[in-house]
Amino acid sequence: MMLSGHANAVGAFAFNADGTLLASGGEDGMINIWATANGRKQLTLQDSAAQSLAWHPQKPLLIAGLDTGMIAVWNVSDGALEQRFQAHAEFVTAVDISPDGTMLLSGGENTLQLWTFPDAAAVATFEGHAEAVYAALFTGERAEFVSGGRDKTVRAWKMQTTPMT
Repeated sequence: MMLSGHANAVGAFAFNADGTLLASGGEDGMINIWATANGRKQLTLQDSAAQSLAWHPQKPLLIAGLDTGMIAVWNVSDGALEQRFQAHAEFVTAVDISPDGTMLLSGGENTLQLWTFPDAAAVATFEGHAEAVYAALFTGERAEFVSGGRDKTVRAWKMQTTPMT
């Protein structure tokens, strides 16, 4: 199956929790929501280029890390932009949400930011990568996550510390 619906390069994907929807984000500023059963486009959201995507584990919310340093949160039930906030100075190349849906993790430049969700209150900044962070993912535990970056390293973190040893 091929899904067509972007006018430029596509670089971000995420499946919702039950696998029935796929979000794709591209440099064209469009985020498309596709039904996985038949490949039909269900919704198109527009903003700046999405560099990373994540779905809330319990709610129909899609979180996008944008090339402007912003994070945007949409309700895909009605396409409404629920929230938008500045997360990093230049770009957000990684986003993930904790398994319980209460913490948001973002990566950009050479730092990771931890936020409460949904109120987007900054909790902590994690530094350790020498260059841009490209990926960030919560482990099965809310208090632990991993990141990878342009500096060719993968790092494991705990919320209260710098990298785990």
